[in-house]
Amino acid sequence: MKRAVSYFKQALAIYPEDLDSLNNLGNLYLKSDSTAGEGVALLEKCLAINSNFINAYYNLGNYYFTKNDWQEALANFNQIIRRDPVNIKALNALAGVYLETGQKRKAEFYYLEALNQDSGYPLTLYNLINLYEDSGQPDKARPLARRLSQLSGLPKKYGWLNNWAQDKLLKLEP
Repeated sequence: MKRAVSYFKQALAIYPEDLDSLNNLGNLYLKSDSTAGEGVALLEKCLAINSNFINAYYNLGNYYFTKNDWQEALANFNQIIRRDPVNIKALNALAGVYLETGQKRKAEFYYLEALNQDSGYPLTLYNLINLYEDSGQPDKARPLARRLSQLSGLPKKYGWLNNWAQDKLLKLEP
C-alpha cells in the first residue's frame, strides 16, 4: 500500500487535479481508520472538481456503508443514480443499504431494477435469491437460482456462484 500511495502522490504532484489519482489515493486512505479522514477529503475534492465523477460517490458510499452510516451511504449512491439511473453497481448498493436497514421492499425494488438492466448480473441474482429465501418466498427465489446456476463465462471471482446456486436450488425445491 505504501508504494501505491507514493505513486499516486507523485502523480498528484505533477497534476493535482487528476481525478483518477485523487480517487484511487482517497480509496486507499479509506482502508485505514488513521487516514480515512484524508480519504474522504480527497474524494470530496474529486467531486468539487467534477460533480459527475461517479467513482468517488461509489467509494464514499461504500465507505459509509462499512461504517453503518446509512444516511451518507444512501446519499452517495443516490448521487450516482441521479447521474446514471441504470448503474447496476449503484442499484445493488442502494438495495444493500435498504436491506441492512430492514427495508426489504425497497431492497427488492432496487434489486429488480438492477435485474431489469442486466438479467445475468451474478451479484444481483445472488442477493435477490437470498432476500426471497429469507422472506419465505422460495417460489420467487427458485427461478433466479436456476438462472444463476446456468450462467456461463463468469469472471473467476464469481466462479463459486454456479455451485452455490445449484446447492440453493436443491434446498429450495419443494
